[in-house]
Amino acid sequence: MVTITVSKTKILEMRLAYQDYIVPNDGEYVDFCARYKGLVITAYLSKKENKKVTFVGNGALEVAKFWDENAKENEVKEHVKKSWQCLDDQIGSDEVGVGDFLAPMIVVAAFVRKSDIKTLKEFGVDDSKRVNDNDIMEMGPKLAKRFFASK
Repeated sequence: MVTITVSKTKILEMRLAYQDYIVPNDGEYVDFCARYKGLVITAYLSKKENKKVTFVGNGALEVAKFWDENAKENEVKEHVKKSWQCLDDQIGSDEVGVGDFLAPMIVVAAFVRKSDIKTLKEFGVDDSKRVNDNDIMEMGPKLAKRFFASK
């Protein structure tokens, strides 16, 4: 993604240049949105003199440089979640499913001891959105052996 800042006059030029590619967009702060050569170009409304325009897709930098020779790709900032993390004994639950009348909804709950957190991390247990199916298939037997083996 590339974002540039341009004048009101430049926005008018851009709108004219992309008039055949403009698509409906009911965004409250969108001046225009265009689909051009696989890109999505969005110009934003602002009360300020200069306006922001984003270019998203393959070739974004090349097209943005046409309008601003100093354009460069946006830096991806690593998101650091700032939240409280409890490392004491705890119970957690999660569900999966779309909740349709006929589709299944699956809910799982687990009790985790503080003393087991390090082991779970070593096995790769994490947010289900961050773990792929292959990893789950690999860690399942290890977890079962470690936590469910009869003693």
